[in-house]
Amino acid sequence: MSPMHEYKTVEAWLADLTAGRRTAIIPATLAAEALGETANAFTKRLKSGDLPTIKIGERTYLSADYVADEIKKKLRQSADIREHVERVARRGGKIFYGELMDLVGMSWKSPPDRKRIGHLLGELSRDTFKQQRIFLSSIVHRKAAEPTGPGPGYFDLITGLADEHDDVDYIPGEDEQGMTERHMKAVWAFYKKN
Repeated sequence: MSPMHEYKTVEAWLADLTAGRRTAIIPATLAAEALGETANAFTKRLKSGDLPTIKIGERTYLSADYVADEIKKKLRQSADIREHVERVARRGGKIFYGELMDLVGMSWKSPPDRKRIGHLLGELSRDTFKQQRIFLSSIVHRKAAEPTGPGPGYFDLITGLADEHDDVDYIPGEDEQGMTERHMKAVWAFYKKN
């Protein structure tokens, strides 16, 4: 990807910036943090030309507008995930990770997308636990032979929350399937009423 904008001097860039053109820049480390990526991975993407840049003299910078747009996209994606999972909960069903990922423009074949969906589902369950004392992501399962269940990140989340809160529906040493069944029933009961 060639630079979005290219300036021979800092003065030329500042003139465009102060004129209101989309030429704001952001350090790669700050952009990586804002987007939930490691600084190393983000810097590699920047150097490989995968990201929109602004070149000023001999230096290449990342477009702050791109980062802002990506953050908006991720927030929308998070809201879309919640909407889809709530729809399934209201029907008393469950959904597979791959199916959910397809609905929100992610690919189960992409390791970054798999990491991102895990993170977003963890945030979703933290949120629904805080608000309703349920774990909405309990109905998002890995595709496998029955009985299916959430991925290992779900159980890490539950044990982590149990360390922080006294009212988490968690029994140490309990069979994961039994816990998942209870959590799913609580989700379905909540969404049947609401």
